[in-house]
Amino acid sequence: MSIEREQRVLELLDAVLDQPPEQRARYLDRECADDTSMLRKVESMLETESAPGRPDLKPAFDVYAEDQGVGRTIGGYTLTQLLDRGGMGAVYLAERQDFEQKVALKVIRRGLDVDQISVKRFHNERQILARLTHPNIAHLLDGGATADHLPYFVMEYVEGEPLTRYCRHHQLSIASRLKLFRKVCSAVQFAHRNLVVHRDLKPGNILVTADGEPKLLDFGIAKMLDENLAPHPLTTLTQEGPLTPRYASPEQIRSQPITTASDVYSLGVLLYELLTGLDPYHADSKQRMEMERAICEEEPDKPSTAVRRRADECTTKGRAPNTASPSAAEDSAIDTKRLRRQLSGDLDSIVLKAMRKEPELRYSSVEQLSEDILRHLDGLPVLARSGAFAYRAGKFLKRNQLALAVTLAFVLLGLVLGLLWKQEADERAASDKERDIAVQRSESSNSAQGLMSEFIADLVRGLTRGTEGSNLTMSQLAERAAQNIDSPKLEPLDQIQVAGGVAQVFLALERQSEAERFMRSALEKAQDFYDKKPHPEVALRLNNLGALFFQQEKCEEAEVYFSRSLRMRIDLGQPAFELFRVKNNLASTLKCQNQLEDALAIYKEILAARQEAYDSLENAVDQDVATSHWHVAATYFALGDQDSAEPHARKALEARRLAELPRKDRIARAAHLLGMIQATRSVTHEAEELYRESIKLLEESGRSSAGVQKDLAEVLASRDLESAHDLILKALGVLSSRTPESVGTAEARTILGSILVKGEQYSEAEPFLVKSYSRIREERGPASWRKRKALQHLIDLYEAWGKPEELAKYQAEMEGLLAHE
Repeated sequence: MSIEREQRVLELLDAVLDQPPEQRARYLDRECADDTSMLRKVESMLETESAPGRPDLKPAFDVYAEDQGVGRTIGGYTLTQLLDRGGMGAVYLAERQDFEQKVALKVIRRGLDVDQISVKRFHNERQILARLTHPNIAHLLDGGATADHLPYFVMEYVEGEPLTRYCRHHQLSIASRLKLFRKVCSAVQFAHRNLVVHRDLKPGNILVTADGEPKLLDFGIAKMLDENLAPHPLTTLTQEGPLTPRYASPEQIRSQPITTASDVYSLGVLLYELLTGLDPYHADSKQRMEMERAICEEEPDKPSTAVRRRADECTTKGRAPNTASPSAAEDSAIDTKRLRRQLSGDLDSIVLKAMRKEPELRYSSVEQLSEDILRHLDGLPVLARSGAFAYRAGKFLKRNQLALAVTLAFVLLGLVLGLLWKQEADERAASDKERDIAVQRSESSNSAQGLMSEFIADLVRGLTRGTEGSNLTMSQLAERAAQNIDSPKLEPLDQIQVAGGVAQVFLALERQSEAERFMRSALEKAQDFYDKKPHPEVALRLNNLGALFFQQEKCEEAEVYFSRSLRMRIDLGQPAFELFRVKNNLASTLKCQNQLEDALAIYKEILAARQEAYDSLENAVDQDVATSHWHVAATYFALGDQDSAEPHARKALEARRLAELPRKDRIARAAHLLGMIQATRSVTHEAEELYRESIKLLEESGRSSAGVQKDLAEVLASRDLESAHDLILKALGVLSSRTPESVGTAEARTILGSILVKGEQYSEAEPFLVKSYSRIREERGPASWRKRKALQHLIDLYEAWGKPEELAKYQAEMEGLLAHE
């Protein structure tokens, strides 16, 4: 029986078990229709001879009592040994009756079979296993219900050792452990591509066989990232099931939303233990509550540091210092000094990046973690090393020891004031009085920047000293500064600058309501100081408020402030090139409101002016010109004019490639846009090349490439349906976990649905296409082409499926959409 057919049998079994007993036969007759072999298979799995009312039923047995389970027969399997038992049920070693085969049979615990939540979770685990066919995942063999109506399923029996114990017993080298760990990553990544998060990765759930192959087990608390794929959605439940705190991520401990990043974290803990023989949070010596606090708040030692400290403790206590820990005493092949050298640098950084508290700062995928390990093994630079110091510095500052925190407050405000004063010194020099002010501010700026370098040196030294002190958060610092804005000790100009600086701090802390309040305060103070007359300072404050509203997607409000700032700058007679950025901001707000023609006119005006300014320079590559080309191309694309968009997108990409920008993500963005344009123009070969270039550059920059992957999957669907299906599941896994309700996620669902339609899987495609169109239809702004595409996929579905009523409904909607445009 094919995998797809086995999956369909299990789906029918789950569905029929939800039916009242008296309706099951009718339900199966309807669902199986003429497929008698499938009907017989489901009926045999149901064990219909045990229907309610039969007097010869065996009494229910307690799966927690080994003597009651062993020796029983369930669905053609004889239970021979109790392997494990937990909150959901028990796992038995069993043997097939008709031929020799050892299997693992999991049966739900008596009592939970009447609990709707537990039964749904058990069914979901069975369905998840049916989806996951990977050499390093224990695969599903069979399933059904016992004579007592207890759901069960049968898995591949894995005879092996837990991952960490296997490595110790076989004295594997660091390189061998890393290669073995990459196989585990491959299994977890495969699950993620199928939109499954494991949520309980630990050594006991990863067994290594005698031939050295790891097998991932126990998806009992696994989660489907897309509810459309779950046979029994649990989205309304608050109880997510048990977890193992020692390997749980901070967001699991806090009961926050779970994404694939949680598995990345657990793999980081597992890798830490695999390389050092130590637990990063010393779980064995802590109570559960204390351990959970450590996981959420404490930064673990670097693996190399942990090994050194353990060796020092062993020496102090009279143990031989040649091992990483007592638990790794069998690892005589790994000398402590050599181990420290091996871990120091790349591996320290890789492990700590995977274990960062903030999900968005970990590796973007398990695949990226695995690839970084491969880079290390191949002697190549690893992604984790870039930005590692800045991250640790940031974590140190978040702890905010009192003395350093106060210092940081002055540094921060000094930097803000210094940059603003330096930028606008010339603008204030319109009069002798203001020229004097500008000179004073410029001198203050130089002084502040000189002090700043000394303070930063102190902060860096503090990172290695680990200074103790009271905690003072950045929010508290900003609030203290805010209390002094109206102090009579501050001159009016100083009050404006401090209010603006505090607003930027709150903006960085994502406290946007406070940021808006102080931006308005800075604007009001500037207007009062300059007697409501036009002034560069007032124009700057107007622009800042516009940028804040645009960031909040309040496009109408943003347009008002950008327009006022632009009019004021024009009235002040500022040179044209100084108006470009404000005009660009204004055009973006118009585009956001679907005023595409007006936005395009402004973008083209800016482009022409920038080109004229740079045409007289030899060998000059102006990235502002490239950016203008990009905006013009993107707006033409939104208008559906791909032929006009293509040359501008190509010029933007060529300029960014020629400049060899340090920010490769900007080149990637240009390649992605040109790829979308060429895909729409049916130049699919070039589109595929551009998408692959964009993905490569984004991953080199440590950024997510899921948005590009979804577009590449759409191109691949025309020639390689299987590869397209795998890629869109991978992209959707990332997008669903990070931005489940975004238009990008909806587009990914649309592409998955269209791929399923091509594979004639109409019933599976329908929920993806309907849900995604509903979301995209709500989108404001330049989304008409997205709406048309999503709607067309629905029309294609119902036309291929032969459902005339639904087809007519969406065809009428398409006619209305085209007429409106």
